[in-house]
Order: sequence, then C-alpha cells, then structure tokens
Amino acid sequence: MALQSPIIGQVRESGAMSGDDERKIKNVIYGVLEAGKNRNFSLLSKLYAGDDTFSKFDDTPPYSRQTVEEAIAQEEIAFASLSDYQYAIRELKIDLIGVVAIATFYLDYGGVLVNNYTFEGRTISISSRATYVLEKRASGWVVVHKHISRLPDDWKH
Repeated sequence: MALQSPIIGQVRESGAMSGDDERKIKNVIYGVLEAGKNRNFSLLSKLYAGDDTFSKFDDTPPYSRQTVEEAIAQEEIAFASLSDYQYAIRELKIDLIGVVAIATFYLDYGGVLVNNYTFEGRTISISSRATYVLEKRASGWVVVHKHISRLPDDWKH
C-alpha cells in the first residue's frame, strides 16, 4: 500500500510498515536536520548507529567515507560557520525492506556562511539529493548510512 502526501512525498512498502514506523523514520530524518539547525550534535549519537555499521558520504569536504565519529565532528565543523540555517525536504520516499528503510529525497538548504576571520558572510543556497538508510533495532530506528550529493546550481526539477 502506498501513502501519498503532497507535502512530504510518498511511502512505498516492500514489507509491512506500520504508521508508527513511518512516523518514527520521519522523526529520525527530521531529527538529524534539526540537530544541525539547533547545534545539538549530541543528539546525532542517538540518531546515527553508534557502531561500525554507520557510514556517510557528503556533498562537502572531506569527500571520503566517514565513520560515525568523523561524521558528527564534520557536521559540527560545517555548522560552526553557518548561521540562519534553513532546510526543506522535497519528495520524501521511504521504502521498507524488512528491518531496513531506504529514504530518498531532495534537500534544499542554505544560510549565511560566515568567515570567522573577517566576520564577513555570504548567503548560500544548495540543492542536493539525499539517501538515508535506516535500520530498526531494539532501541528504535537509526541511520546506518547517509549519502548527500550536491546538484548542479543550474539543475531544475
């Protein structure tokens, strides 16, 4: 059964997903983005798998595969120079395969990038493709993989 929402996107099930699972998966996805917005990086250790199963590729340096510790540290660094962060998720699609959920969406985000040495800022606006792979564990849904890839500035969807 597929659920449609003009705001959120769609959920396609390859397995049985309860409305409760859908809500919890969305809460994790939005929780990750809100953790950055609110600079609550300790929350990421609860939303990301805290073991060797976690990996991340990002649309900002470093472009290498990151562990959970590296990912959290890099997100702290990235947000240290970004003020007025705003984001929007478009076309969220969640596929459930057993105890694994694959969430794909477009992520529009921006803010003011501040050079801490000159105290000058410039507005940035970026669109990226995002994939989060989540696993349902005894403690709840956690992100085991996160991949963000930036779209060209002239890309229109």
